[in-house]
Amino acid sequence: MKARGVITVVLLLFVAASLAWLGAKELARSKALKALQGQPAAADQAPPASVLPAQQSAKPAEEVGAKAPAPTSEEVPAPASKNSAPKPVLPSESAGASRATSSSRVVVYYLHTTARCPSCLKIEAYTAAEVTGPLSGPLSDGRLEWKVINVDEPKNAHFVEDYELYTKSVVVSEMKDGKEIRWKRLDKVWDYLDDQQAFMKYVGDEVRAYLKDAS
Repeated sequence: MKARGVITVVLLLFVAASLAWLGAKELARSKALKALQGQPAAADQAPPASVLPAQQSAKPAEEVGAKAPAPTSEEVPAPASKNSAPKPVLPSESAGASRATSSSRVVVYYLHTTARCPSCLKIEAYTAAEVTGPLSGPLSDGRLEWKVINVDEPKNAHFVEDYELYTKSVVVSEMKDGKEIRWKRLDKVWDYLDDQQAFMKYVGDEVRAYLKDAS
């Protein structure tokens, strides 16, 4: 009986020691967690004011506002002057600008050399009469242009190759966005030199066909 009593006492002491060890371990773990969270480990060990959480050291809004720096001149833009208001764009001006930049135009060229003969002068006169007469509408609104070019001038020499010229010629060309997209040389003008009415009808029909198909 005495031996069993001794064993019982030993077991109780072991249990008590185990509980004490577990309690100490849990207390240490709790302190470590609180330290990681930035909280004081104990009520009597509060951290200094410099490391207090923001909500504890925040100042009243009135005091903060009073000490806020005044905005610089760059932060406060000056009001626009009445005289600097943008000029309104009239509908007619806007429509004209849009048409000039987005729509194509047709150009009628008369291409000649420095030496002028009666026949080539007649071709120029008949073509000009059609373009500035029956075709004056498209000419005035900018959809049609009339140009007389001397291909003997160095700056115009490229027209000879561009339009495969072998004599004085009338050429109809469509331009869009600054680029030529198609052209036609009107070789039959030489066939109608003795008939002004037929000449002008031929040129007019060809130019109108280009105007109709121009986008």
